[in-house]
Amino acid sequence: TGMTAHIAVSVVGLVLLIAYTVATKKEWKNPALEILQRVCYGIALITGVVLMNVHGIAAISIIHKISAVLFVILLICAEIHKAIKK
Repeated sequence: TGMTAHIAVSVVGLVLLIAYTVATKKEWKNPALEILQRVCYGIALITGVVLMNVHGIAAISIIHKISAVLFVILLICAEIHKAIKK
C-alpha cells in the first residue's frame, strides 16, 4: 500500500479499536488475549510512526511487521474464542 493509505488505515483502525474496546470490554472472555492483541496494535502503530521519521533501521521495520501480524492473529483467535464460549 502507499504511505497515505497505510496511515489512513492505521488511524481508522485505531478509532475502531478504541470504540470496539469501550463497547465490548464487559464481554471479554479472555482478558489477557484481548489486552495482548491491543498491545500488539499499539506496538505496530508506534513503530510505524517511528519508521516514517527514521529510515534504515531494519530492527524497527521487523518489529513493526511482526507486531502487525501478531495483532491480526490474536484478533482472529480472540474472536474464535468468543464464538466458542457463547
